[in-house]
Amino acid sequence: MRIQQLWISTLVSLLVFAGLASCNTTKEDDPDYMVSSNVAVSNFYIKKGTGGLSNIDSVFFSIDLNRRLIFNADSLPKGTDVTRLIPVISLPGSASQVRIIMEGGTYRTGEVDYIENPTDSIDFTGRVTLSILAQDGVSACDYLVKVNVHQMEPDSLWWDRLAVTELPARLPNPIAQRTVDFDGHVTTFVAENDGTYTMSYTDEPSSAQWVNQKIDFGFVPDLRSVAATDDRLYVLSDEGMLYESVDGATWNATSQQWNGIIGGYQDRLLGLVKTADGVYHAEYPVSEGFVQEKVDEEFPIEGYSQFHIYSNKWMESPTGLLTGGMTQSGRLTGATWGYDGKMWAKLSTHEAPAVKGGTMIPYFVYRNNSALWLSTEYSIWMFVGGQLADGTFNRKMYMTYDNGVNWIVCGDLMQLPDYIPGMMNTDCAIVSVAMSGNFEPEGWTAKASKNLPGWYRVNYEVDGYDVAWECPYIYLFGGQDADGVTYNTVWKGVLNRLTFVPIF
Repeated sequence: MRIQQLWISTLVSLLVFAGLASCNTTKEDDPDYMVSSNVAVSNFYIKKGTGGLSNIDSVFFSIDLNRRLIFNADSLPKGTDVTRLIPVISLPGSASQVRIIMEGGTYRTGEVDYIENPTDSIDFTGRVTLSILAQDGVSACDYLVKVNVHQMEPDSLWWDRLAVTELPARLPNPIAQRTVDFDGHVTTFVAENDGTYTMSYTDEPSSAQWVNQKIDFGFVPDLRSVAATDDRLYVLSDEGMLYESVDGATWNATSQQWNGIIGGYQDRLLGLVKTADGVYHAEYPVSEGFVQEKVDEEFPIEGYSQFHIYSNKWMESPTGLLTGGMTQSGRLTGATWGYDGKMWAKLSTHEAPAVKGGTMIPYFVYRNNSALWLSTEYSIWMFVGGQLADGTFNRKMYMTYDNGVNWIVCGDLMQLPDYIPGMMNTDCAIVSVAMSGNFEPEGWTAKASKNLPGWYRVNYEVDGYDVAWECPYIYLFGGQDADGVTYNTVWKGVLNRLTFVPIF
């Protein structure tokens, strides 16, 4: 996890030092202008008990003496009332006149003499200027004061109804699809309505920049079995023969006859083989020391989620995870199973809903400490969709902080909207889109720049007020209804907070 500091203890002291180093009183439109120490503000916060927020006095305000700006880089929660806030300002002893000027506010406009009325409330819905004049009658400074408030819920998982696209098919109404992450690209295989097949790949699924080609497998593939390792693609034929490919266009038979593919683990493929005395784990190519072991009775043999790989710097080897599915006895399960490169183990104490065809999503959430105004980022897994035992679909979004040991229902802000139908066998891809923005209070902006694939967030880069960061978007490909009909859709979702200019 990563703790994002929502206050910066050194910023004010550095800027005040810069201000004290100069008594320049030239025009403020001079790019080299420095605020005189006679009019330098050293601290600014909002008095406790105003704005309807507890601990609002802990919200950090940046003071940029060079640009004469005072602002909170981390916005207050959506809906915060900023019409009657009482600012507490640390002023130089040499200040002879201090005025707060309100323009265009929804509740109040006009001026407040801060020296005479330091507890008067200020309406920050419009433009607010803090004007200071020193006792020498010459040194003066006008600060723009901005109290930023979120315009949307930061911890809401947002699915843009207007951003939904179709599967990258050559023809309308595709019959089936399978999407995997291969060779650094999102790669989708589609069974077309004329009996042919299409392979497409892209770095950004919501764009129209798919590279696609018609392919001939040379056999009838079980398209939902397509899986990728570090350097190969694999698929089963309708007769269970395992095929491999280095490019997705040319396929060659292996000597393996399998009954199911679980997924890729590094350079190996994991699968299932049925024999007269039960179901066994299989792998290809067979690694040194591998022993084919019988599948646990609680292990799912079909209908499990995509197989995802998880790793961190403390792990000796990556862990592969899957959730849900149907066991050999025909019982649905909501358990998560993990594979460490040698052994399988059931991880779940509190399971997700028992479904077949559910979707497991790697992502991030934040836990907020309102007392300290800190947000802690956690890597999580989410689980949604799939068909329940009664034939209906699971529409609730679940999440786990501990890799499937304990699954809990997500809050309302994380649930799917009504306009996304219930479905099963949906494939997930996470693509990090490089974004750039500017956090200067005069006009904050954020825009997408070039697109980069990825399964994780990278550190942001800062250049003055310009910031570049990567925002991970969730893409849900296809899915099927209760009759097995494939949805010709690609849904795009994101946690709102991740689209905001990062706070550092």
